[in-house]
Amino acid sequence: MKPGIKRLISGALLVTLALLIPCAVVLMLINIASQPKHQFLVPGNERIQATETGRYRLWHHHQTIHHGRVFSNDTTLPDGMRIEITNADGSPLPFHPDSSITSTTGGSASQSVGVVEITRPGPLDVSVTGDFDPLVFSFARSRVANTVTIILAAVGISTLCGLSGLALAIWGLVILSRKPGTATPAATPAATPTATPAATPAATPAATPAATPDATPPGIPHPRP
Repeated sequence: MKPGIKRLISGALLVTLALLIPCAVVLMLINIASQPKHQFLVPGNERIQATETGRYRLWHHHQTIHHGRVFSNDTTLPDGMRIEITNADGSPLPFHPDSSITSTTGGSASQSVGVVEITRPGPLDVSVTGDFDPLVFSFARSRVANTVTIILAAVGISTLCGLSGLALAIWGLVILSRKPGTATPAATPAATPTATPAATPAATPAATPAATPDATPPGIPHPRP
């Protein structure tokens, strides 16, 4: 298989994974939200077992079905409602009203009433008193922080996979678009100038001295041969 096709397939798989991650996270969050909660009617008292420490939230299920009875109420709580959460020994826990969180699953809808910090697992007593028609409440560990963490992690991983997949796919297309047999010409090394030897001056022939005739003293005749 050509290298370009391999990179193209790898990029397509990463992009597909980037699209599947958000879908998986949404399904997981829907599954968490649809898990049954321990619901009870108020006004009244309810014993709750806190299995772990952390932030717990009291919910008002204004649209739900409880024991075959349909409840469809306003999100506004009635006046005069008093809420108290105590440990098994009767010591009260600080309860902080908070109605900023809502949840909708299928045909059910709920809104948070308040939160309380649990520092020691064990039984708790939830007391809601007042003069009003029955409402459906529940008390469970808050999953808001975990939900935000999961969403942020999913967005980061999905973005990384998507960008990596696009980069691999583009790289594969570039490789496939090249003409076969096209090679990048090698760089020609620069010619090194050759030093030209200096011209050697021609040797000047030495002057041959002329033959000097034998000097004969004047007045002396030459001997005859």
